[in-house]
Amino acid sequence: MAIQRAVPRIGAFSLIELLISMVILSILIGFAYPSYRQHVVKANRSDAHIAIQRIAMAQERNYAILHRYSDNMASLGGTTSSEGYYTLASFTGHSGSGISDCGDVSSDTDATGSYTIIAQPVASKSQSSDADCTCIYMDSRGVKGSTGARAEAGDCW
Repeated sequence: MAIQRAVPRIGAFSLIELLISMVILSILIGFAYPSYRQHVVKANRSDAHIAIQRIAMAQERNYAILHRYSDNMASLGGTTSSEGYYTLASFTGHSGSGISDCGDVSSDTDATGSYTIIAQPVASKSQSSDADCTCIYMDSRGVKGSTGARAEAGDCW
């Protein structure tokens, strides 16, 4: 009779254990990534809020000196938000309430006693996937609004 020796097991993972771990990890990533991505998009909206407030302060400075609001974005601080996620526009003579499409807003050069500031996501940046808030705006009365899937819920501000 031949005597067989017991082969000592080395402390390593088998292929099955490794595959099970990979499956569990991929399931966790599948749930976590969309939630993380949604949080990042929502957090990046603050770039629009800060930019709109900055332009509003410039508009009020302009009104204090010249007694009219301006739609000249170069004099108001530029057309891009500080992080570059949004393009900005300011329109005079327009009240922000009732905006359904930010692309349809235009200035009334004769009525410079009010303004609306609009922030729209830059197409080549990550915020362009934000379907909840496709346009964020504020007018000279401080009325804030937005367009998009969550516009009515007020989640954009």
